[in-house]
This record gives sequence, C-alpha cells and structure tokens, in this order.
Amino acid sequence: MRILQVLGILLLAAAVAAAVSYAVVNLQRRDTTATVARGPLPQGGQADGPQTAAQRAADSVVRIATGTASAGGSGTIVDSRGYVLTAETVVAGAAGLSVVLPSGKTMPALVVGTDPAEGLALLKVEATNLKALQVFGGTPLETGSGVAVMAALPGFQMAVGAVATAHTTTTVVDAAQPGRQVVLNDVAALDVAQRDGQLGAPILDGAGRLIGMVVSAGPQVYGVDMADAQPSVQQLIDTGHVSFPSLGFDYRQLTASEASGHGVAAGVEVLAVVAGGAAAQAGIAVGDVVVSANGTNLDPAHPLIRILRGMSVRQSVPLSVKTPSTTKRVSVPLALALALVSS
Repeated sequence: MRILQVLGILLLAAAVAAAVSYAVVNLQRRDTTATVARGPLPQGGQADGPQTAAQRAADSVVRIATGTASAGGSGTIVDSRGYVLTAETVVAGAAGLSVVLPSGKTMPALVVGTDPAEGLALLKVEATNLKALQVFGGTPLETGSGVAVMAALPGFQMAVGAVATAHTTTTVVDAAQPGRQVVLNDVAALDVAQRDGQLGAPILDGAGRLIGMVVSAGPQVYGVDMADAQPSVQQLIDTGHVSFPSLGFDYRQLTASEASGHGVAAGVEVLAVVAGGAAAQAGIAVGDVVVSANGTNLDPAHPLIRILRGMSVRQSVPLSVKTPSTTKRVSVPLALALALVSS
C-alpha cells in the first residue's frame, strides 16, 4: 500500500512539472508572437534565441529606398565606416539610392561593387562610427539549421524558421541586363514566413551573427551563405570589385531527378560557354553535365563554386563531363573573372 502511495505522489509531481513546463513554454510563445513567425531557433548547443538575435542586430539593419515604385529592401551595416551589404536585385534599376539608418536618419548611398555570383551588392554611405554586424563565415547553412530573417521595412520584421533545403539553386533578375534571368548556385531555401522588405535582409543565427543574406524573396525565400560570401564581401570593401577563378561557363546544380534524367548521380548543367574561352576550347558545350571537378563529385554538398574558390588562377582543373553521346575527361585552366560595379 505504501508503495502505491509513493507512486501516486511521484505521478502527481510529474504531472505538476509537466503543467508548469507547458505554461512556461506557452508564456514564452505569447511573449514572442508579435516579433517572430516561428521559434525558437533550433541552434544546437546554443542558448541564444530570436529575441537575443533581434536585440544584437537591431542597430545594424537598415532600410534601402531606390527612388522607384519598387518597395526597396533591407541591408546590413558590415563595416563601421558606412558599408552596407544587400542583395544585388534591391539596387537593380534604382533611380536613386538612400539608406535609412536605425536612428531614422536617411542618407544617400552609392554602389561600391557587386558580386553577381553570390547575388550581393555593397553600398557606401558617408557616415562613420556605425554599428557593424559581425559577418560570420563559420558553420555553413545546412538543411535544418535554425535561422532568423530580420527585415527593416516598414519596421523591423522578424521571421524565425529553418533552412528547408541547403545547396540548391534559384533564378533572379540580371542586374546588368534587365529582362534576363541569372542562376544563383549553392543558395539555401528557407522555411520562414514572408515579410515585407525581406529582400536583402540579414539571415541571423541565435547569437545575432550575420550568417547569410536574402537574395530572393517571395513565397519562397532564398539566402546566400556567408561561408561562401565572406571573402567576396571583404574584397568589395578593400577594392570595390570581386575577382574569382572561373572555368568560362555558366551552370546550375541539377536536382536529383534532373541528374537521373541525364544518367548521372549528380552534377551541374552547362548553361552558357564563353566564346573562345578555355572551356569552349576543351569542347564543353551548352547542355553538357559536369559530373566532377578536381576529383570531387559535384553533388549538392560539394558545390562547384566552393571548389573553384579554393583554387588558383591558371591552375588546370580536371573535369568529368557527360555529353549527350559520351562521357569524357578534359582539363580546363582557370581564368580570372571580375565582378565590377553594375549600376
């Protein structure tokens, strides 16, 4: 009988503990409903969450106006000397650019340079001692990673969620050729609620660090990973342009079903080839599928852009290429590609 009484007390204690836990969780959810879409951030081993991220980023997120009918977008102060990072499509076709600082002050802005491969643009305002957000190029965005997107239009709009699909592709408007679409490779599709001003908005981790940037907004939000983009951002700040090794062709990562249709496990499809370039001279043509580069299979977890950015100009890259009729191996020397100011 005494054993049954003890068991009853234990069960009652467990029920009370569960009720208290449930109440605390729901209280936390009510407290964050006005500022987050989902939460909390599932950051492994990290106690910080969306509210901490918002507090740490609030003084570094800006609104960008373009002087056109478009809604503009958001940006992030990445250097205290007035450098602001945003999506290239935010500034494409802008009649004029201005940045609304967290203080509410509006300042004219100029485009310093762009990186079309990453879909980024760097702006400059004549201000100093601004609060810059830490650019974190450490752990890359992977499927399931917890993220927060903080937009600055018309006010701070936080959306919390996770990476739905890492290492995928999307298309955006070509800033240099209006009406044309370009492919962005190795971007992350985000599972976050849609908010006004998300284009160009920073993607934050639970500690409020800049781990990515929204480069395509809409029903599906896509972001570029700072693990890829951090070197480009520093080049833009230092020199106003981005230089990177190129094989001389544009491409897009194939999905698993598309790769299967080509008879390969994974790879990238060649979309365009630079006339007279090294790839063209090696016989690579539009529609070919490059299966491996420098001995690495080009599956989504091993994107071509990362492999090339770890190599040097004039270094020869062995490629395995699947054509409509055969599979061949070629070697293509890397050339220097430059991304300059686009507006």
